[in-house]
Amino acid sequence: MKLHTFDELVRRVGVSYELQHHSRLTRTCAEKASIAGIQESEILKTLYVGRRGDYIGISLPANIGTVDYSGLLRETMGLSRKRSKSYRFGDVPDGMQPGTCGPIVTQTARESIVGMILIHPADDRYMDVSVGGTDEESLAISVRMRYSDISTLVRSQFGDRMKLVSLKAFKHCKTA
Repeated sequence: MKLHTFDELVRRVGVSYELQHHSRLTRTCAEKASIAGIQESEILKTLYVGRRGDYIGISLPANIGTVDYSGLLRETMGLSRKRSKSYRFGDVPDGMQPGTCGPIVTQTARESIVGMILIHPADDRYMDVSVGGTDEESLAISVRMRYSDISTLVRSQFGDRMKLVSLKAFKHCKTA
């Protein structure tokens, strides 16, 4: 997502953010944490699973090591076991690339995303989050926002296609 588009969305929804410029391009959450001098638990990573051009985003603190995404999809999205297992990691929606995936997306990407799952920490901490993009600049910036503001933005984009899940209550994730 271009920064001016993100800024327009933030203003319309009424939340705030701090723009983060990184000293070099980052492709992983570990690189971003190291450069920014923060813990991986302060970065919101987004994984996408796809099936026949439809995607479901799973956003969670970056210190979460493994995710049983099939169980997660069954529990939060109401998918059958067979259908949940048909979703695979690999591709990402249009307008993103590995290293820039986030839960706040362009209109084009949103058209192919059938659901967005936000797994939230116990508190309303500040999180570093990518805003998409396919150019080099996108790999060198991110935004820092309160988790509640991220949730508000994502809800404004996805409505009832967004599911909010407490990390404490969730059994399909393991901390690294």
